[in-house]
Parts: sequence; structure tokens; C-alpha cells
Amino acid sequence: GCTRMVMPLVAKTNMSNVIYAFDLSQDIAPLLESSDENYYKVPGLVKIQINKCPFISPLSLLSPEVEERLGIDRALFLKKAEYLRRQTELFKALATSKDREFPPEKDTDLRIYQDGFTTNRDKYSFEIVRKTPPKDRLSLTLQFDSEKANQMLFRQVCRNWPEVLTETQKKQWDSFCATRLLSPPGLNSISYEYYIRKLEELLNDVNISGPDKVVILALKEYGLDLGKKLLGKGTES
Repeated sequence: GCTRMVMPLVAKTNMSNVIYAFDLSQDIAPLLESSDENYYKVPGLVKIQINKCPFISPLSLLSPEVEERLGIDRALFLKKAEYLRRQTELFKALATSKDREFPPEKDTDLRIYQDGFTTNRDKYSFEIVRKTPPKDRLSLTLQFDSEKANQMLFRQVCRNWPEVLTETQKKQWDSFCATRLLSPPGLNSISYEYYIRKLEELLNDVNISGPDKVVILALKEYGLDLGKKLLGKGTES
């Protein structure tokens, strides 16, 4: 899953709603060896924005069963956290270092927590959408305050109920998906070509077990099938 065990490191004095934490599943060495201008490029350093982060919970909510399912090694991660707590110079450096600025996201999917709270009028409109059968949702004539709401509605119906789309809507959705494969938005997204190339590298890696390669091959075949459907690419493996 996407659940991570993190350790809070520092609250930025110039941004009252921002706390930086560290993902304890990552190697702590790059963080300890980094310099001021590179802190915010270290893998595992997480920027938490209060009122914008989807869900944060205390460690007490993790049962042994959940930890095993999510692959969380509590003992190892707590050992890392204790070591980090003793790095007082690191905390001082992070507190005074210049924050890394990112340009605002333009894609609707990546802006869910970026544009502030939903207005009362949009909340009312969303309630109408929820009560409307999927086949009729794209025929609604609603006036949203948020300019991203119409895109969210279109993508919701396309992703969850593709069978209700008209031929024109299906073509629009296929075109959108093809663009996503070729030129995905966001700093951490990967393209179709990279996805296939990376899986091929893993299939040729002699350090990966046979059962794992079966899974990797299935992922590659899924990608090739998707490429054939949306991009017209061949399915040879």
C-alpha cells in the first residue's frame, strides 16, 4: 500500500502549516550526508501540509497484522527514528535551510488538496452528482465555483463507469489516456516508454527470483496490451 511510517523532523517557522518528516522505510544516510541546498531533494523527506494531507494517524493504530500486510518493520523503523532524534545538528540545519519551491500543479488529479476548501455551492452540487445515476451524470448542467470540478466529474464517470459513455466521450477519454501514457503530469510520474523499459530491465536481472519475474512479466503484458489499445503499439515481448 501507500502507507508509510514517518518521523516528524521540523516545522518551518516561515510556514505555519508545514511540517517536514522522514519516511523511515528509506535510507537515512543521504539525509545525514546532505548539504543545505540539497536537503529537500533527499528521497524520503516528506512535506506535510496541515489541512491538505489526506490522512495521518498515530503509530498506536498499527496492529501487528496491518504492519505485516503493509511491510512495515516497526523495530527497524523505531531504531532509525531513535538515531535521528540524536542528530541535533540536522534539526538545526533543516530549520534554517531554504525550502524547496515547486511550481503549482496544473493537472486536476494532482490539485485535489491544492486549491483550498470546497465552497458550499459546490458541496451542494456534489451532493446532486452523488444522487444522480452514473449514466446521467455527464448530462447534468451544474455551475461549479471550482474550475476543476467539471474535469473531476468527467474523469470519475470515465474511470468507474466506462460502459455509460457515448462514442464521442469514449474517444475523448481514450485520447486523454493516451496523453497520460506518453506525457504524464507530475514530477514523480513515469511514461509508457519508461514503464516498459524498466520492466524489461527487471526481467533481465539475474538477482530477481522466478516467482517475482512472473509478476513482472504480467505487468509488462498489461502495459503492452494498454499500449496496443491506446497507442497502436505492438504487443511483442
